[in-house]
Amino acid sequence: MTVREATVWASGELAVLSEPRLEAELLLCGLMGWERHRMYLENESTLPPEILRSLMELVARRKSREPLQHLQGECGFYGRMFACGPGALIPRPETESLLEAFMGAIPAVPSRLLDAGTGSGVIGISLALEFPDSLVAGTDVSMEALRLAAVNRERLSAGNFLPVLCDLAGPFSPRTPFDGIVANLPYVCTGELDGLEPEVRDWDPRAALDGGPDGLDLVRRLVSSAPPLLVPGGILALEIDPSQAHVVVDLLGRAGWSEVRVLPDLSGRDRIITAI
Repeated sequence: MTVREATVWASGELAVLSEPRLEAELLLCGLMGWERHRMYLENESTLPPEILRSLMELVARRKSREPLQHLQGECGFYGRMFACGPGALIPRPETESLLEAFMGAIPAVPSRLLDAGTGSGVIGISLALEFPDSLVAGTDVSMEALRLAAVNRERLSAGNFLPVLCDLAGPFSPRTPFDGIVANLPYVCTGELDGLEPEVRDWDPRAALDGGPDGLDLVRRLVSSAPPLLVPGGILALEIDPSQAHVVVDLLGRAGWSEVRVLPDLSGRDRIITAI
């Protein structure tokens, strides 16, 4: 089977997806170690039997809605490639907006930063690489997620990123406050989990999605516990569902936070909230 024939076959098998041709090409390029443009130069080349067998296996797994990122073992975030897997949430492009808003609000040379609920470490490690003279702690209650964060720490040489097994900001003290705390915590309402896309519902860890009855259980806890852990003027930045924005703004106001701002994500939806 040629490259062109294999791509046409894989695209047909993946027709249930929104971009079957793109996903077929990405799977094949991953197996061959090619950039996508190479496919068009190799269209009439015959695929080795072992590559064809591997492609058929990957297509069957993707057809069953196993995420493409899990099949490839990595995903992109803020211009870098991170290892990913079923132990942690697959990072979404919208979360880059959270990272950018946070970086725009903290000091030019922060001393200490906290990524609460770090998962695979994409936010915390990105911060560590952007601010190499800062200490960035990344906390999570999942050892499996922190193992993945540790892999990414080594993969990207982020020696100033510290993965910590704990709940939110559990072990930290006001004696050594942070310049900023950023968090992409679970914010899906429990009752909405079954309606998520299969790639999310069946493959992302439930604990990384389930935010309780209204999606804000962990957000409430962090909003109430964070103030003593921040320097004067320190920033809290959260990612939320746009439908929760007004509730979280009210929550922050009642908890004594000031300068609360609601910011859009890449698609213009109110997904980021910052407060001092």
